[in-house]
Amino acid sequence: MAASSSKKQRRQSNGAPSAEEDGVAPTPRGRHVFAPYLAMGIVANQIPFVMQVRRGGKDAQRADVNIVTSLGDCWSIWTAESLVQVFVGRSLPSPITSLALSTSPDCILAAAGDTIHRFVRAAVVAKYTTESGPVERFIVFGDSIVAITRTTLHHFSLSTGEEEQAIPLPLSAGVAPTCLVHPATYLHKVLLGLSDGTVQLWNIRTATLLHTFDLSGRQGQMDVATPSILSLAQTPALDVIVATTSDSRIILHNIKEDSCVMAFSLQAQLSSTPPTFRTDGRAHTMAVGSRAGDIFIFDLENQDSREGVARGGRLIHTIRNAHAAPVAGLEFVAGQPLLISSAGDNSIKEWFFEPASSATATAAANSSSSSSSSSSTSLPRLLKSRSGHSSPPHLVRWYGHDARSPLLTAGRDRSLRLSWVGREARGGELSQGSVERKANHLSLPAQSLKQTPASSIAFSLTRSRDWEDILTTHPGAAPRVWLGKDRRMNAGALVTGKKQRVAGQGADEATCAFVTHCGNFGAVGMGDGRVVLWNMQSRRYVRTFDCAGPSATNATATSSSSPGRVVGLAVDEGNTVLTAVLSRGVIVAFAFHSTAVLTRTSQPHAISSARSSPRNTLLALIPVGVSHPLVLLDLATHRVVRRFGPFAARVTDCAFSPTLRSLAVATMDGALATFDVPSGRLMDRMRLREAMLSLDWSPDGGTLAGGGTEGLGVYLWSWTGGRGRVDGDEEEETKEGEVGMPSVRGPEEEEADQAEDDPLALDRLSLADTYHPTSEPLQRRDAPLFTLSMQPRTKWLTLLNLEAIKARDRPKAAEVDKSKAKPAPFFLGMSAATPGSAVDGTKGKGMTDGLGSGATTDATGALTSLGEGGFDGPASGQEEEEARTTHLERSHRLQLAESAASPLEALLLSSDADDAALFSYVLPLSAPQLDLTLRLDLTSVRGVTALLRSCARRVGEAGRDVEGVTAIVESLRRTRWGEMLGLEDEASQLELGEEEEEERRELRAAWSEWLRAVKRANERVGELLDFNIGTLSFLRGLAVV
Repeated sequence: MAASSSKKQRRQSNGAPSAEEDGVAPTPRGRHVFAPYLAMGIVANQIPFVMQVRRGGKDAQRADVNIVTSLGDCWSIWTAESLVQVFVGRSLPSPITSLALSTSPDCILAAAGDTIHRFVRAAVVAKYTTESGPVERFIVFGDSIVAITRTTLHHFSLSTGEEEQAIPLPLSAGVAPTCLVHPATYLHKVLLGLSDGTVQLWNIRTATLLHTFDLSGRQGQMDVATPSILSLAQTPALDVIVATTSDSRIILHNIKEDSCVMAFSLQAQLSSTPPTFRTDGRAHTMAVGSRAGDIFIFDLENQDSREGVARGGRLIHTIRNAHAAPVAGLEFVAGQPLLISSAGDNSIKEWFFEPASSATATAAANSSSSSSSSSSTSLPRLLKSRSGHSSPPHLVRWYGHDARSPLLTAGRDRSLRLSWVGREARGGELSQGSVERKANHLSLPAQSLKQTPASSIAFSLTRSRDWEDILTTHPGAAPRVWLGKDRRMNAGALVTGKKQRVAGQGADEATCAFVTHCGNFGAVGMGDGRVVLWNMQSRRYVRTFDCAGPSATNATATSSSSPGRVVGLAVDEGNTVLTAVLSRGVIVAFAFHSTAVLTRTSQPHAISSARSSPRNTLLALIPVGVSHPLVLLDLATHRVVRRFGPFAARVTDCAFSPTLRSLAVATMDGALATFDVPSGRLMDRMRLREAMLSLDWSPDGGTLAGGGTEGLGVYLWSWTGGRGRVDGDEEEETKEGEVGMPSVRGPEEEEADQAEDDPLALDRLSLADTYHPTSEPLQRRDAPLFTLSMQPRTKWLTLLNLEAIKARDRPKAAEVDKSKAKPAPFFLGMSAATPGSAVDGTKGKGMTDGLGSGATTDATGALTSLGEGGFDGPASGQEEEEARTTHLERSHRLQLAESAASPLEALLLSSDADDAALFSYVLPLSAPQLDLTLRLDLTSVRGVTALLRSCARRVGEAGRDVEGVTAIVESLRRTRWGEMLGLEDEASQLELGEEEEEERRELRAAWSEWLRAVKRANERVGELLDFNIGTLSFLRGLAVV
């Protein structure tokens, strides 16, 4: 009782029902209003990629190079030629920790947790599980798979899937394996790098430790920390491996002689990716990546041609700021001067080494992108790249007005990007000028010279072809305008009339932005409570709206002189009223042209941000904290029309559907709630693995986009049509269901993967997707539902006009011109006509009696015409009728002759007649089949009477399939009505017996019952149409109250 009374009190105080109070019935698992659709914008992560080189493809002289990258819990294949994503592997239960390729058999292997999965295309054909813990590294060579865990070295057979050896590693305390490599030409041998600076050579077949190489360089120095081995790789020379250590040393070691071939060190910290070597025969170079994202190029020529002395490797190039994260993958393409790199900044890049002859010509142009010393090796230049956000996007907006619109996203990596769903190759980052060149000149990271992360994004596409259409605000910097079609930022900042920069530090900071619907003006809210208006074309200052202006008349004004910072802006489509929302809960409406204050209202709580509806008719005020609800404000009357919440966690963002019917709300606890705006009820709520920081609804209403707190991509959910779940039991709370995040692979491939794992699921999927024409149509979910038809409307139009269609499509004989009639054949006898006989035509008539009614003679007795078809026409009326009879009707008559009773009359006249079974048989029939069924299957008046009464119950009582049932009865009336009532032959009515007369009376009563049912149905349809038209007119013209 106490709980119910408290609910009533809250309803009375808020003036609108709360969504938490009016929860609907629980949504079944897997039936949420949003279904995971796609995760886009993910290219690579911190796991090293593997390269696949195939020869003999579309070009016999050129190899096809593919790159396999890890995307978290799945992998993806990219073509090196264009960096286009061509395939995505299926998702694994846990994140991928290592990748490898096998050429015999051709497959991809991925380690996730304690299992190595072998893929052939998207299917997992084998699994290799370690018992000692998660797999950290693994390699594949020949028929062997060698994997390491923290304590054990595992050896599996690739073909049989069996574990050959599980070798416990004799490690001292604090020592762990770090890397693994197979030395070329060493049978059954692997090299294992350890964290104590040593490398062990193991025979995996005999489980024997053959030798230990000490590469730490700290022999006998007990007081110095021992560096660990970061990576191992095979060099192009046999018996020589390369190792990198944690103290930034690079060692080329001969394992056959246990001697150091070459060693040098760097000042930068090296990454864990192994060095790679160029193998095109033009230069002996090695590339190494660093943790700062730089790539170092070394020349390994060890002989000075002038002096004839060994000089060792030397650094010749440095590609600074190649990545914004530690280099994760680095590899030269075999036989090509092409270097491919990847990193945890969600990017893949290709670096091309031009021939030495053109190195001098391009040195000046590329000097800004890398530092180098004199060498015959050319400077590498960036050839291609594919990237996404290197930090989670915190602002996501649909940039357009249709379903094919791209997504405009901003992240903490100080970038603004455009992305197309399904066409990610078209996307890219919006240019901020020559940032890379300036950064290399100043020896600074390029990211440090970009604009600070955007705090708000606003745009209008009305004048996007003419001038800048995107307006962004940045903490501690001036607002910026961008040209979307050219994907670039305007170099000039927005300034005031006194030529001073608008945004700076402190209270003068720009906080939010808004672009008017016409695209001519951009408004920016400031930290001191002002709203400044600019012209988007000329970027000139227009006017200022001061929210702290004439506040003496404000009864709710605080004692502080500052009203707070502006957190939300909205302007109506006619540019008449500008509404500003302040952080202290004050909402001020200004006259757009005169800056006069029209209204000033306030909320009892602080506001963190505000989101406007697509047509700027509603404004959602997001509260600070969890103790206050989310408020919907009508911008026409500035009244609160709905309150949702309070919520269990802080609201991060919300989004309106294009029809203003639904509102999606995201909170910091990972919940995604969907509300019905007109009723204020909670439609659905699902729990996600990570919280969404930004939400936006697509212009067509079919997709919801969001940016999370952890993932680097943009997540998309598809709308499943759960609008009918608003009406439910108010006393039962809506339960939350665990929902998986969208994957890169997409929903269709995920369902196919699940079906491959479970054959029964595949059967269920095929049965669910198959249309059964004899199945019962969908049942009603509630009483007011009224269906016109579950079949296409063209089907019923075809049934009603079937006779006209038959007449139109019936083949016609060619018309004969009597003036050019052919002479009669010579074998036809001609009588000697007399002038008297020619006048009355008596003998001519007798001659043509045997030719049928179509033959006539002229005054001379000659035959002039033989009907429309001449001698090709049918010879008798019976043949003509058989020619007109269709094959469908003949087969139908044959089936009726073989059966004792027609199926339709059996359903109508059976003792347990069921309307559902009857219409399940009748409605799925095509128009010609239905016409034949009504004309041939109904052989008695009782059958017609039973059909009319079933149709009356279907329309008048059930209110279902009104359009289809009406078309059936109208077709029956046209074809059989006169025959059944005996109206075609008046004399037949005098011969009717008592039984026949009773059948006629029942038929007339059934017809009257049908007319009454149709009248009730028409009245019901009219009421529903009037109600819907009035509701739509109300919602379009007035506020939702």
